[in-house]
Amino acid sequence: MTASRLRLRDHHGVPVSWPPPGPTVVVAVPYAFTDVCASELDALDAALPELEAAGVTAYGLSCDAPYSQRAWAEQRGWRLELISDHWPHGALSRELGWFDEDRGCAVRGSAYADRGTVVWNETSADHRDIGGLVRRVLAARVG
Repeated sequence: MTASRLRLRDHHGVPVSWPPPGPTVVVAVPYAFTDVCASELDALDAALPELEAAGVTAYGLSCDAPYSQRAWAEQRGWRLELISDHWPHGALSRELGWFDEDRGCAVRGSAYADRGTVVWNETSADHRDIGGLVRRVLAARVG
């Protein structure tokens, strides 16, 4: 699945292109400052050394403004970069089929992309096993 080229910003205002040129995992959560969303991104942040050692870039994503995301990341002590899908509102979430029009936010989505192509993309209604997701990303990287 090849996605159209999008230019978003991370929670520091740094431009982020999608799809990325190299191996990248994105984990979308509905809302900043919520317990389940925080626990998922806590786990992804904890896995950063293993992902980085394998050459994989990891991002969290929500439709919150970058200012809110920055405060959330600082509060949690994350090194994980967060992509703000706030404006154009939900652009990447829509492209990946993750945008909930009724709630105006992303659903729980996960995608792995490499060389400008989305390798896999999925949604989950429940709390995700981030450790299992990281193992899947690392297996895709090796394979």
